[in-house]
Amino acid sequence: MAALIGQREEIREYQGRYVYFTGFVVCAFFILLIRIWYLQVLNGDRFYRYSQEIALRQEKISAPRGIMLDRNRETLVDNAPSFDITWTPQYVTEAEQTLLNLSLLLKMSKEEVKAILVKAEKNPRFEPRIIKKDVSRDEVALVEAHRFDMPGIDVVTDIKRVYSDGPIGSHLYGYVGEVNDAQLEELNSRSFQKYQMGDFVGQFGIEEKWEEYLRGVDGATYAEVDAFGRKRSYEQNTVFDYQKSKKEPTPGKNLVLTIDRNLQLSVQKAFKDKVGAVVALDPNSGEILAMHSQPGFDPTEFSRGIQSDLWNHLISDLNKPLLDKTIQDAFPPGSTFKLLTALAALEEGLIDPNETVHCNGHYYLGRGHYRCWMWRKGGHGTVNLHRAIKESCDYYFYRLGVKIGVDVIAKYARMLGLSQKTGIELRGEVPGTIPSTEWKLKRFHEIWFPGETPPVAIGQGYVTVTVLQLAKLYSAIANGGTLYVPHVIKRIEEPEGDLIRELDPQILKISKLKETTLKNLREGLYAVVNEPAGTAYVSARADGYDIAGKTGTSQVVKIKKDKEKQCEQVEFKYRDHGWFVGFAPVDHPKIVVAVLALHDCHPYHGATMVVRDIIKAYLKDKIDSREIRWKKPQKKKEEVKGA
Repeated sequence: MAALIGQREEIREYQGRYVYFTGFVVCAFFILLIRIWYLQVLNGDRFYRYSQEIALRQEKISAPRGIMLDRNRETLVDNAPSFDITWTPQYVTEAEQTLLNLSLLLKMSKEEVKAILVKAEKNPRFEPRIIKKDVSRDEVALVEAHRFDMPGIDVVTDIKRVYSDGPIGSHLYGYVGEVNDAQLEELNSRSFQKYQMGDFVGQFGIEEKWEEYLRGVDGATYAEVDAFGRKRSYEQNTVFDYQKSKKEPTPGKNLVLTIDRNLQLSVQKAFKDKVGAVVALDPNSGEILAMHSQPGFDPTEFSRGIQSDLWNHLISDLNKPLLDKTIQDAFPPGSTFKLLTALAALEEGLIDPNETVHCNGHYYLGRGHYRCWMWRKGGHGTVNLHRAIKESCDYYFYRLGVKIGVDVIAKYARMLGLSQKTGIELRGEVPGTIPSTEWKLKRFHEIWFPGETPPVAIGQGYVTVTVLQLAKLYSAIANGGTLYVPHVIKRIEEPEGDLIRELDPQILKISKLKETTLKNLREGLYAVVNEPAGTAYVSARADGYDIAGKTGTSQVVKIKKDKEKQCEQVEFKYRDHGWFVGFAPVDHPKIVVAVLALHDCHPYHGATMVVRDIIKAYLKDKIDSREIRWKKPQKKKEEVKGA
């Protein structure tokens, strides 16, 4: 009996638990039903869209960079389609076979492909790796034909930069290259639109300095892929219409430059195969009309990643093709600096331009001996300021430099923009050097010796300037003393051509030079080209153009023997540099051209002819006959007697 009662109590206890268990199961089932209703009915569309997104791959659409146009709206820098072959690890099924196939199709070794993959192995597996950039259309066709056998391998269309004139103006326009780690952090700290590895950015020249305007906003599109990473056909009845979610890229802003492309081409034609630099300015605005450094490089080669052998060639070339010789290096200006010495003396009232001295070819100061370049012929004889400029008499300027002192020369040099950056909208500009007593004490902790002044007076010694600085100096003399900030950007425009911003000329300083000073200097410069015995009379004179200018030769090393016979015979890197700076027409200047021909020995048949040809090319259709002084008289035609 007791056993039976115990069994009933046990059954009653289990019955109570069963009720609880049954209630729990019913509640859980009810909650599950509610959850299913929530997922499938209430939010079914939304979660279906999420499931679609998991099968979608987002692909970047690179935005075209802004194009560059010259002042006449001719295209200087543009964009063109480029094709890359990519490898996405997430979708690659047979890595070894794919590696073999791809290496054969692209004519790359397996090791090369592996090295690219290893380098990017820390990146997410869904992120494509670029195996080869800027492939040919034949390679694109081969890869496309074998894509079914190589899931995860894609052809991606990108954009490359195309520079219309190759190496002409390459240092000015610059180039683009893939962003590196150091740049990535800096750019993202000051840019609203973030950069990522693999993006291309301006690395040099205008491309670098004006990156924020030239860069566009990348777009994005979606591709539906299967389990093998292959794109599937688009079905319009899907809830998530990813085609409509496509974000179109926004092109960058266009830049209209002050450059005259035709003049730029004329510069290269006139400069031929010389090593050096050319700058042409409008003296009335500071606009740069042409700017060329030689040798150069083809920036298009950089636009999708430069080949290592080409890069090694560029960095090992002794003529430094990657260096912009217009602003990134400074050189002794030679006799072109004599004009500054004369200007300082005239402004200080320390000379009478009509006063004469006798040049016998040798100048002595203490134990120092300084020769005039005409020393073999007994010097220039009796010279005044006009003749000293015209024939570039060293003796005259040695005396003049010592008379006024190095600090007075330095004062006017700095007043006219030397020993300081010009302010051009490009990176990497160097300021050059103008010595003074204070400068030497600070630099070398030594006092200035009188014997160091004569070389400074003729643009040697410690004096160095850039080609752009010298063009700017002569522009101020040509226009009456106004120093403009040289600039190369004229307008910033929307891709459709609407104006965003116009950059007006900026006056840096107006130097109130005496009219008599300017008159004496201009007459001397005009004589250099247009009067017999002028140092550029034979090579720079041009009928109807009224060119004025100054020649200069700067020594690289001192050649003790017969200079004229030996310069061309010495090793190229030790030869003298040739300078010429000219402007025209002398009374109504429209263009200033500064030319530096490195290791060209002398300017008389090099730099002078280059300047002449550039000025003629630019002024061909811009000269008013009323603006010129001299024109070669026309021979009268003899009357033809009748038969």
